[in-house]
Amino acid sequence: MVWDAVRKSVSDRWGHGPMTAEPVPATITSLAPPGRRSRPRSRRFAGTTVETKVVGGALVFTARAADKTIHYEITKE
Repeated sequence: MVWDAVRKSVSDRWGHGPMTAEPVPATITSLAPPGRRSRPRSRRFAGTTVETKVVGGALVFTARAADKTIHYEITKE
């Protein structure tokens, strides 16, 4: 990747593949508004959900290498 002189844009100079992304296991805690049920989904496979729990009013889930994604989407049920 090559930045312009003011480091504002890379324009079309993104570099060459293949891209590598290393999984970093993490537990994510998100404060949801009261009365709303949310569920994170793995963006890699449409409709694939991730196990969640509510702890002290907060939505908690774990991002794992087994999810095979770097994107999660939190949706309202």
